[in-house]
Amino acid sequence: MMISLGEGKFVISHGARIGLPIKRLHDIVSADQFASVANGRFNYTNIITGTFNLQRVRQKALLGKNSVFNLEGNKLFIKPQGRPSIINYMDNTEFSNIIEGLAIELYGFNNWQKVETIELQSCFSSFGLIPAGQVLAHKLNKRVIAHAFSLEKGFVKNNQESAPKPKIYEADVYLSDDDLKLAAEQSFANNLFWQQLILLFENSEKLIDRKNDSKFGLNEVTAHLVLDLANLILKKMDLDNFLSSHPEYYGFSGEVFNDIFGKLKTILNSKEVTNSNEFAEFMMGLISFTNYSYNIVDKFLDLNISVIKSINKSLLEDD
Repeated sequence: MMISLGEGKFVISHGARIGLPIKRLHDIVSADQFASVANGRFNYTNIITGTFNLQRVRQKALLGKNSVFNLEGNKLFIKPQGRPSIINYMDNTEFSNIIEGLAIELYGFNNWQKVETIELQSCFSSFGLIPAGQVLAHKLNKRVIAHAFSLEKGFVKNNQESAPKPKIYEADVYLSDDDLKLAAEQSFANNLFWQQLILLFENSEKLIDRKNDSKFGLNEVTAHLVLDLANLILKKMDLDNFLSSHPEYYGFSGEVFNDIFGKLKTILNSKEVTNSNEFAEFMMGLISFTNYSYNIVDKFLDLNISVIKSINKSLLEDD
């Protein structure tokens, strides 16, 4: 399936089947890439066209099956969720183009112009020195309120005291070319982190009893936290053991422990992970569940990537 985004760009599924040199199941391609594919004949594949609800299909394809993209007055609520989690492979400029294009397609240009605030709930909306929320505010000339990701369906604001607080990014904050380069590097780091979480799931059968293996180099609290969150999701570690091993997850506070224990137990018992994207999304949801773990990953994101890479490399070398 291929869906036009306008301006000669398309979202495509299974592009390799028609000879496009792409590796991902879902990808964004440009019109000029088709000229070199069997002289534009799509590898002799039959093409069927038709009319359907293109707007909502676009939303589902770009933002996920259970995504939110709702206009309420002068506020636009956005929550990407579920497969294909494709925005985690975009930079923030591409994502800003997707937001503007979808908003105009669904609600019309005049209503898009009236939007003053975008409330965004996504995996990486406020991570890093120059996060996605600030770039979107700059590119779209609108105020952005970035909420930490929630595992619940729909746009749910986590009001528990220990949850990460929303961050507000104003449109009038100037970003230089150097700032935008730094933001692109942050986006790339987020992308790597997501990919490493997916690879961690693919290596999950080898995670049992490997925590203390010296070749992992797990001498840093962030790495231990990420690895044990993986074991917790995969039911190789129970919640009591996880929380007793990671008091930093709840800020060493007995009050916060009591506040989150029952909620975490309900979430873990109600959700079954069946694929790598669900696993990565679940990881981000648990990382974002408390302000303490969220800040740990925010501060040490680059180190997390290198350590998870080390874990994955070690697991692969065992084959």
